[in-house]
Amino acid sequence: PARRLLGAAQLQLHKPKEAMATLKPIAEKSDAEADLLSLVGVAAVQARELEAGTGYFDRVVKLQPENARAHAQLGAAQIAMGDVEKGIVQLATAVEKDPDYRGADMALITNLMRAKRFKEALAAARELQRKKPSDASGYSLAGLAQMALKDEEGAKASFEKALEIQPGRPDAANNLASFALKEKRLDQAVQYLKDVLKIRPGHVRTILRLARIEAQRGNRDEVGKLL
Repeated sequence: PARRLLGAAQLQLHKPKEAMATLKPIAEKSDAEADLLSLVGVAAVQARELEAGTGYFDRVVKLQPENARAHAQLGAAQIAMGDVEKGIVQLATAVEKDPDYRGADMALITNLMRAKRFKEALAAARELQRKKPSDASGYSLAGLAQMALKDEEGAKASFEKALEIQPGRPDAANNLASFALKEKRLDQAVQYLKDVLKIRPGHVRTILRLARIEAQRGNRDEVGKLL
């Protein structure tokens, strides 16, 4: 117990290599408990010892096959090692094991997008919308997948729904601003960006983008106010 407490403290102090050195001797025992293996797995990943981390999380999953967080941790470690397909399977398993585990949904959708499996990403985003209709993330992520699938009208509708749920949401507003600029609707693009700054006045990406648009329109006073 003392060694385990020390390892946990070292991890909290952002000293993963020291935590690994402390915890590894007890984690290597065949009767090591799942919680300990999970702890040393986190330390290993943070220390960039990805293969070791994957091994520890795999042991957790075998001990606790219904543990959604363990599946998600294993999946994330596998993806970090470059084994994307296996990682996505583990993330999908985490979502299945615990439908309320939002982090697993987010990781699954994000990695499906990175793998360019856009239809699956859209389906996963739709499922997140179904489970958590008041969470704007499901709609923003759906919009990104629809953009990748060249469904601009669908993407716009998704981003608008995200803004309806969460006014001023930066990703949704910036994507809608991009559509507006493409369609030469400058005033609408500016309004989307200004709405972000009403909620998040220090959002740097939006400030710089709005400043560029105002500069192109010759509105030097507005640029000065922004910068």
